[in-house]
Amino acid sequence: ETLEQLGNCRVRYLRPPWGRMAAGTLPVIWSSGMTAAMWSFDSLDYEHLSPVKLLERVKNKKPGPGTVTLFHDDGENTLNALPEIIDELHGRGLKCVNLDTMMQAAFGTLRP
Repeated sequence: ETLEQLGNCRVRYLRPPWGRMAAGTLPVIWSSGMTAAMWSFDSLDYEHLSPVKLLERVKNKKPGPGTVTLFHDDGENTLNALPEIIDELHGRGLKCVNLDTMMQAAFGTLRP
């Protein structure tokens, strides 16, 4: 509720720290009206990789359609690498979308 009041928007997704959840966490997430958001490709940006290394990782791992990529918003290297990463993905015919758009396309709803 506090996040919704501060951001003036509904919080739909919860990314568990480190992708780990204790037993019983998922029902609590669902009962709060949220969906657990996991990722299928870890950029490893938290390891403070240079923008060049982050781009190389994307090129080498080749995320594809439906890939959810984990990036953190607290690193300058990530921010500096994103324009080239996005260009690389667009060059492969991929499009960057938010989770709402992906969920709607995959399930016809924002919540599976």
